[in-house]
Amino acid sequence: MKTGTPTRARAATLVTVGPPARLAEAAGVLAEADEAGSLRHVLISTTGEDVPDVEGLQDVTVENVRPQFLNNAVAALRLSSLPTVVWWRGGPPDRLPAVATLADRVLLDAEDSLPLWRQAPALFGRTALTDFRWARLTRWRGVMALLFDLPQVREAAPDFQRLRITGNDPAQCALFAGWLASSLDWQGRVAVELERAGASASLSKVELDGPSASLQLALHRNGACLTTEARVNGDVLTSRVLSLGSQALPSLLSEELRVRSRDIPFERALQQMAS
Repeated sequence: MKTGTPTRARAATLVTVGPPARLAEAAGVLAEADEAGSLRHVLISTTGEDVPDVEGLQDVTVENVRPQFLNNAVAALRLSSLPTVVWWRGGPPDRLPAVATLADRVLLDAEDSLPLWRQAPALFGRTALTDFRWARLTRWRGVMALLFDLPQVREAAPDFQRLRITGNDPAQCALFAGWLASSLDWQGRVAVELERAGASASLSKVELDGPSASLQLALHRNGACLTTEARVNGDVLTSRVLSLGSQALPSLLSEELRVRSRDIPFERALQQMAS
């Protein structure tokens, strides 16, 4: 175990869990994140490799923790006087519940989210859970919600029949589908198609169609904007190009660190996926 001396008052303990390569990446992200300076940092390695030192960042680094003792390490290093946020960047999925119950909030950021999402519903009442895949959908969700603010779209909403989502991250595409289905209470009446694309974008297009209306969101060719279109009875109600906002991990992390409450739409999206 390596420790450093804190130099300022702390607002929370951020426990980052994962293999060393992903911890090193996280340390670099934290060095850029706006909120990082107010945190007490704990890095816990889930494998036998050393964690690279990052000057001035780590307050505590724990290496070579056996999976069955991850919760013990978190319990020993958190402070009762500070909220505890766990940034889960990897580790055995079956150890998540024991660690999550020690945290006020858990930020899921695994390369494969699906095994973690299957366990998440049992944890909803015990901690506040979210996922960086969900954070990356914030602008997509907001723009889709704006289209439903149009009276003609709301009127046509009961007639939508097909949702088609294209991207190269099936988990993120499924999460968006789960959010839309739970928000509109489809109860299985809308067919959902997830199409894996060869492009680099995790999510590149969303199409929602019915006999009289169609909605489309698509990633602009510049990768920084969304194009949107809503048609009802053949008429284009709106067609716009909107900023996607920063998708950089330091920006997303700074936003997530400002939140402490449960994310009910995220929870409902996961429950929809499991149904």
